[in-house]
Amino acid sequence: MEASSSSSSSDADLSTLLNKKANFESAVQTLQQRVQSARTPAALQQQLPYVTRVHVLLKARYSIPGFWAAGLRLFQAVAAHGQAPAALDKGTRDKLQAYMADACQFAEPPDEQQPAREMTLGELYLGLPPPQVHNHAHHATCHWYLQC
Repeated sequence: MEASSSSSSSDADLSTLLNKKANFESAVQTLQQRVQSARTPAALQQQLPYVTRVHVLLKARYSIPGFWAAGLRLFQAVAAHGQAPAALDKGTRDKLQAYMADACQFAEPPDEQQPAREMTLGELYLGLPPPQVHNHAHHATCHWYLQC
């Protein structure tokens, strides 16, 4: 009985951490560790609502490439653990594919630093987004992960 209450308080803590920007990356790492340590399909299934919450938060709140990279690593870990036939249904695997595709759009490769640049007048005065630079090598890497 204590393990159950400990687990639910741990789940509540994880939810709280995910909702705070300052703790988001560490909460995603904690969730990734839970996914990787899941020994049964049921244990993996218990983590899926949090995985979905990570995607929702990324889409709604966060544009920081590092947050998206953390999300991508989480989604890849879930996909890797979900390869067993009974672990994830087709709908869940399809959602993970979509999550990874979204993350690939916003995550920058960890070995590349964006050079500092000045803002354009459109960015300064009109609030336009900065010009997008496409890194085809990074997208090729992401597409490799999407081939699951």
